[in-house]
Amino acid sequence: MTEPVIMGMHQCKWVTGTTTKMFNLWRIDDASGYKVMSSSETGSNYLVPVGKKAIVLSCTITLSGTGATYQGIALYEHTVASTAGGTALWKYYTPLVSGAGANVVFTIPMYIEISAGNYINFQHDSSYIRESMLVLECDA
Repeated sequence: MTEPVIMGMHQCKWVTGTTTKMFNLWRIDDASGYKVMSSSETGSNYLVPVGKKAIVLSCTITLSGTGATYQGIALYEHTVASTAGGTALWKYYTPLVSGAGANVVFTIPMYIEISAGNYINFQHDSSYIRESMLVLECDA
């Protein structure tokens, strides 16, 4: 008998099929504004494939110095990469960063589904913020 393969983190777990996969996304451009998340598998803009959905399981945010203090950040799904607008899925306001050389890194568990045909765009207003995400891609 073959043992099932289980993927996930925290309370979110799946018995995987042959097409289920887990990978990281990151924002390669550190300037402010709306930027698409890139895939750790391909190094290019991540577009949720037809017949699939992407589930964001966690978001790790790095704040570098006081320029990252009290900044609004947001996650959107959009049919166009690096474009303002789309559907807002999550918003957050960064905490105080105490000092120019200080770095604050924290991971937020989440469960956010992104539908097929959409990019995951992240928006923030400071070049002192970086984001990465753990994503599960599975059949819709």
